[in-house]
Amino acid sequence: MGYPGLLRIFSVIIFALAVVGGTPAQEPVLESAELFTRTGDSNKDDDTGVYAYVRSANGQIILASIENADSCGKDACEYHDHSEHTVKLNVQNRSKSQCQDFVVKLGSRANGNDKWEIKVARVTLRFSDGSSLPIRTVDNVTLNSKHSQFVEIDF
Repeated sequence: MGYPGLLRIFSVIIFALAVVGGTPAQEPVLESAELFTRTGDSNKDDDTGVYAYVRSANGQIILASIENADSCGKDACEYHDHSEHTVKLNVQNRSKSQCQDFVVKLGSRANGNDKWEIKVARVTLRFSDGSSLPIRTVDNVTLNSKHSQFVEIDF
């Protein structure tokens, strides 16, 4: 088969793509991410910041994050004992394949000292096609920030 034959086959393929929708389907991208927490017997103070970093499995690519969330110095930012809170994370425009087997670092920084007991922490990632990946969860952990030091856990 010479050049004209290959050209004809290529033209048929291009025509077929145009008829069925134009271009091949794009891979879904990360559209939203959220951190859910349920506080245990020791609250998060109103001036303690919440930090979450969601990264690719190898830790090299930032997928979503939030820094110093819910630290306003008012009652609205306190996570009272046994309360539940959801924080939306800032997402990067990443493909679903980059998000597979994601890992999470959850941290806090007190204004002074704060021991926050977390019964459940959960991160959910949602994609442009309406799908989500398996949720990452950790149970019964404590973030104990002393002297305004940043502390974190992995999950």
